[in-house]
Amino acid sequence: MENCTNPSYFEVEACAGGCCIMNYTGPEDEGSVVIPSRLDGKEVTAIGDEVFAECGDLTGITIPGSVTEIGSKAFAFCTGLTEITIPGSVVKIDMGAFAFCTGLTSVTIPDSVAEIGAQAFLTCDSLTSITIPGSVAEIGMQAFDMCNLLTIHAPAGSAAEQYAEDCRIPFQPL
Repeated sequence: MENCTNPSYFEVEACAGGCCIMNYTGPEDEGSVVIPSRLDGKEVTAIGDEVFAECGDLTGITIPGSVTEIGSKAFAFCTGLTEITIPGSVVKIDMGAFAFCTGLTSVTIPDSVAEIGAQAFLTCDSLTSITIPGSVAEIGMQAFDMCNLLTIHAPAGSAAEQYAEDCRIPFQPL
């Protein structure tokens, strides 16, 4: 587990196909956190609800390629978080996952993602660009509300284009 944050900082529970991170107990001023791909001998497959919520000093997060779901409000109010790389294994970004991450400027959603939950990026008011692939079939209500600088980049005819049109968000076709 080279370059990973201390594994003892994570509390996990068994879940489908591996384990889910349920709590982060590391120092609040950790800066950048690298989530190990395995904890307690099991593959990390999910980041649970509110695990990193309100970690204002969190500036970066590395999510392993084994994670398929980012839970509700998992990173909400992580105001120091400036960028996030979502691995190609993630299929669902749950409700409010990155809400109020006011430092986020750019996000690329991988082709694996099928659903972006309601309020997922609510009030990410520094977010200027998000790239959403055609694989995203569902975008929840208010997913990008109060992201006043945002332009959505996505394929023409996609759910993202329809969402942008419905919510009057600038759209740029890929």
